[in-house]
Amino acid sequence: MVLKIEERVILASQSPSRKMLLEQAGVQLEVVVSGVDEDVPGYFTPEQTVEALAQRKARAVAALRPGGAVIGADSVVSIDGLIIGKPADEEAAKATLRRLSGRTHRLCTGVCLMMGEKEQVFHQVTEVTFYPLSEEEIAEYVAMGESTGRAGGYGIEGIGVMLVKEIKGDYPNIVGLPVAETLRRLTDGCEILERCQGVRVQDAYALRCIPQVHGAVRDALAFVRSKVDIELNAVTDNPLLFPEDEAVISGGNFHGEPMALPFDFLGIACAELASISERRIERMVNAALSNGLTRFLTTEGGINSGFMIVQYTAASMASENKVLAHPAC
Repeated sequence: MVLKIEERVILASQSPSRKMLLEQAGVQLEVVVSGVDEDVPGYFTPEQTVEALAQRKARAVAALRPGGAVIGADSVVSIDGLIIGKPADEEAAKATLRRLSGRTHRLCTGVCLMMGEKEQVFHQVTEVTFYPLSEEEIAEYVAMGESTGRAGGYGIEGIGVMLVKEIKGDYPNIVGLPVAETLRRLTDGCEILERCQGVRVQDAYALRCIPQVHGAVRDALAFVRSKVDIELNAVTDNPLLFPEDEAVISGGNFHGEPMALPFDFLGIACAELASISERRIERMVNAALSNGLTRFLTTEGGINSGFMIVQYTAASMASENKVLAHPAC
C-alpha cells in the first residue's frame, strides 16, 4: 500500500476545505472548477444527490484534463430524510441551527474518481449530534459568519466544533471529503500512480525548477548590484554645497531607504536559493529519493552517519534564513 501520491491530482471542486484536507495528506493539487449545473431531481435521496453531483463535476473536469486523476465531490446535510441546503441569509442559518439543535443529523459526501477510462463513485455518511442550543448561542454563532456558504449552516473545523456533542463516522467527511477512503481507492490499481512509482514521470521541484528559481535569484542579484553601483557613486552629504552657484541645499540623500529595500530583496533571494539547495541535499542523502546512492552518502553505515549532519545543518540554516529574510521595516 502506497501512502503518498507523488503524481499531481486534479480536484474538481472550489471548496477550500477539501483542498486543505488533500494538501494535509501530502497530495499535490490542481484545482479546476467544473461550473456544472447542480440541479437534481427532487425525488433523489441524499446519497443519490451527492453521488450524481460528484460524478457530474468529475466528468466535466476530466473532459478538460484528459488522462489525469480527477476527484469530484459534493456534500449535503440531511435530517429526517430531507436535505438541508446552504442558508441564504442569517435568519435562514438560525432556522437551520434550531432544527439541528439537540438532534442527530447526517453528513453525506459523494465522491467520483476519474482515472483515464476508469470511474469510481461512492459516498460516505457521518452522523453528527448537536448539543441543545439556546437562542443566544445560535445568534452568537451566526453573527461570527461561519454559517455563510456552509451545508447545514455550520463549519466543524472552526468555532462550529463547539456545537457538536458526538460524531459517529469519519471526521474529515464532515469537513468535506472522506480523505482516507478517497486516497486508498485512488491508489488501488491506479495506472497513473503505478507509472509514477516505477520509472519517474518527472523530477522533483527542487530539480526541474532550478532554472526558474536560480534565474530569479540571479535577476535579484543583478538588481541589487545596480542599486549598489548607484549609491557608491552618490553624494550623501547634508547639506549639499555648490560653490560655483553659491547655493546650499538641504536634503535627505543620507537616508538609507534606497539600500534598505534592495538589501531586503537580497535577503529574500538568498533564502530562496538556500531552501531549494537544501532540498537537493536531502534528496542526495535520502536513500528513498537518491536513485541508488548509498544512505547518507556513506558505504560504512551504522555508527558512521555520513553526510546526515550536513543535511541537518543545511535544513536548520535554511529555516534561520527565512527568519532573517523578514523585512527590517
